[in-house]
Amino acid sequence: MTEAPSGSIYAVGWAKDFDENDVYRSYGWLLKISKDGCIDTVCTTLSISQQIQDRSYKVKTYPNPTSDYIFFELMDGIVNPAVLELYDLTGKLLIRQIVQPGTQSVSLEGAAHGVLFWQILNKSGLHLAHGKIVVDK
Repeated sequence: MTEAPSGSIYAVGWAKDFDENDVYRSYGWLLKISKDGCIDTVCTTLSISQQIQDRSYKVKTYPNPTSDYIFFELMDGIVNPAVLELYDLTGKLLIRQIVQPGTQSVSLEGAAHGVLFWQILNKSGLHLAHGKIVVDK
């Protein structure tokens, strides 16, 4: 499930089952709910993957690799407030903090050497952007 920049919500899934003739089938589905809560026909000028890709460019991180801190530059369009989460390779949550549009520094004090993954969520917990950084101490 993802939220498009337009406010519509897309949900996709699949099912594998036997049909009425006992033939094994695999079914895929796509559901679009408009921002006013109505089930909508799936007619958009951008593909879902293109909307997700467009949204993922709203955050720049630097320097990368880094050692002590990382800057997050949130571009226009990121909802306010948003939540930044930073995870290590084991999936352990290292940092969770509110972020605002603009540039802000995040301390990596105590973070181990290696790859860290970050994501930015809106207040409802829907994914807005993600990426990875390399900590080189």
